[in-house]
Amino acid sequence: MLIAGIAGLVVLIAASIYATTGNTKLNVAAERITISEVKQGNFQEFIPVNGVVQPLTSIYLDAAEGGRVEEKFVEDGAIMKKDNRS
Repeated sequence: MLIAGIAGLVVLIAASIYATTGNTKLNVAAERITISEVKQGNFQEFIPVNGVVQPLTSIYLDAAEGGRVEEKFVEDGAIMKKDNRS
């Protein structure tokens, strides 16, 4: 039993060495390979990504009663301070 275990371990080690050594190949189409001169310069990386931005939470406000706007005191996005009356 001990000899069989040692023989199995030796076979596993030999298979691991055989599998990780040797030549590896990668077949790539010739038109996908670009060969150009290496130049010193600034590295600029740009990855264009298309997507849709969605909020984590949405809050919907419903009016308790209908009505109409008579006067607009501030514009949308204006920065307000306490007791600021324009």
